[in-house]
Parts: sequence; C-alpha cells; structure tokens
Amino acid sequence: MRKIYILILTTLIIFSCSSSEDNNSKNNSLNPPAWIQGTWAQKYGSNGSYTYQPTFTFTKNDFCTISANSSICILESASSTPDLKINEIITDSEYKFSFNLKGVTTTYRFIKVSNSKIEYDIYPDQNVPNMELFKQ
Repeated sequence: MRKIYILILTTLIIFSCSSSEDNNSKNNSLNPPAWIQGTWAQKYGSNGSYTYQPTFTFTKNDFCTISANSSICILESASSTPDLKINEIITDSEYKFSFNLKGVTTTYRFIKVSNSKIEYDIYPDQNVPNMELFKQ
C-alpha cells in the first residue's frame, strides 16, 4: 500500500512541476526572462566615438519600444484590449514572443550573445543581419 502512495505522490509531483519553457503560451501576459530584463540600446558612431540610443526596455512583465524620448509598452498600451493574445518561447539564449492584437500578429525574437549584448532578429525568414543591442 505504501508503494502505491509513493507512486501516486511521485506522479503528481512530476506532472505538477513540469513546464515547457520552449513553448510558453501565457495568453495575455509577458514574462521576459531575467537575462533580458533592462534597457537595451543600439550603438552609433564612427572614428572611435560612439553613442548609445535606447531601443527596448524589458521589465518583469512588459516590453517597451523606445524612440525619440518616448516609449510604448505592450501591456500598458493594450490594457484596455481584452482580445490581446501573447505567445512566448523562452530559453537560456532566446526570447521570442508574438502578440495578436485586433487580428494583427507582431513577432519579436532576441538572441543572447553575452550578459551585455543581445541580437534582435528583425527579419527571421530573410537574409538580413541581426541588430546588435547593448545593455545599459
């Protein structure tokens, strides 16, 4: 009888603790991994003089695009949109998410190069170089 209880308990633990980070569908929430959280910027310049232009910010539960001193965050912008659908793929070296808002799907893919550098895969299905981004 004790073996049956142990078997049932083990089965419950295995199924309740297992999760698939490879294909994470959270419906209407974002969960950026810790390695990507923060502000990421493009590097501009020449002749050894460089400036960094902030481009994206990841928080624990949102994603913001930054341009010309303004930012737009997905969940803040879509908070009044109940039909927002988000799908995520999270690994130790990739963060990919897509969101569907009013029938239009937008996809972002980021690849971890190091703790201070990621690549933004702008056009995943085309032969276009990735954008390098540096942590600020």
